[in-house]
Amino acid sequence: MGKYTPEGSSKLDALIDSHMKRVVEEVLKRIPARKIKSIILGGGYGRGEGGIIYRDGNEALFNDFDLFVITPNLKRLTLNKMNHELLIVHKELTQEFGIDVDFGPCKSMKFIESAPFWLMFYELKYGHKVIYGDKGVLNYLPSWDGADISLFEGLKLLLNRGVALLQSQLRLLDKLDEEGVEYITRNNQKAIMALGDVLLMSKGLYHYSYIKRSELIEQLYNKDIDNLIENTDLVNHYKNAINFKLFPAFTKQDPEELWSWTNGIIAIFEDIYLHIFQEYSETSGKFTKSEYEVFIEKEFNFEKEPLAVIKNILLNVEKRSCSLTDFKDIIRHPSLQLYKGLPKLLFEHKMSNIQEFKNRDCLTWENKVDIFLNVWSMYN
Repeated sequence: MGKYTPEGSSKLDALIDSHMKRVVEEVLKRIPARKIKSIILGGGYGRGEGGIIYRDGNEALFNDFDLFVITPNLKRLTLNKMNHELLIVHKELTQEFGIDVDFGPCKSMKFIESAPFWLMFYELKYGHKVIYGDKGVLNYLPSWDGADISLFEGLKLLLNRGVALLQSQLRLLDKLDEEGVEYITRNNQKAIMALGDVLLMSKGLYHYSYIKRSELIEQLYNKDIDNLIENTDLVNHYKNAINFKLFPAFTKQDPEELWSWTNGIIAIFEDIYLHIFQEYSETSGKFTKSEYEVFIEKEFNFEKEPLAVIKNILLNVEKRSCSLTDFKDIIRHPSLQLYKGLPKLLFEHKMSNIQEFKNRDCLTWENKVDIFLNVWSMYN
């Protein structure tokens, strides 16, 4: 087992070591060391489960580098300036390494000590490598158990992975090249993983490790969702998606084959998406699309305090994230528009082939998706 990957060689470990050294060098060039508590590698490589792809018989990196900078307690203006510097480092090193070098927003120790139980912080706490500074900095995060993750975290994950499927469809409407095949395959496999992940969350079985989750998914057969699991063949799809995450390979190349595969995933996604919302709503029986729409409209809300309503109005007016003609939409968080819009864009356009889709209301759909993605990019 490699340091950063399940089966990577010492040569690959050395390559990533050198990349992490360069990350530290470039960050410290732009940000004084006194303003940094730690620099941390998270994501797949941080937990030792990064992807390996073979190009011309040689090992190569596949996943992004997910990096986090933890600071002493600094003013917000200082943190904003640091984030700007990290954006420059991101652009320079992404070009140098040939993979995305992504920095999350800087987090102060004050934030770390009272961090919300979000999926990203849970996974970071239990799967990371400190590449600079205080090795025990994340010990200050609360002690969380994956079994206790809120299902709302799963809803957010489904939204983002549903967007990935929309992006796969958009890419399939263009001329397809090797980069496009990789993009679509990666998005589709992420969507499948999300379906298994949220079902594991719903049954208190979630774990930060990909490999462990691939084992735990079998336990869903013993839960009260046997029919859903069997009808969607989710366990096999999920295990294949995990395997792709660790050892990516691109077996589907033909555009129509990719289109059919994407539509098949969307059909499974719809069934599990509605099931998870039904569980979240704590109602019995299978959720229909109309019942989902009623729930989103009447019950699903992010914040209900008066101050939050004022903030939501300002956000909607500033970003024009809704039509601003319906007051009940204006006073609610802009993200609500995403949960209202995703099923209409994703589940109601299942054409049998690409040409059929292009011959129908493709342009209207594309315009709606562009507007949707603009809002999503602000609030995801």
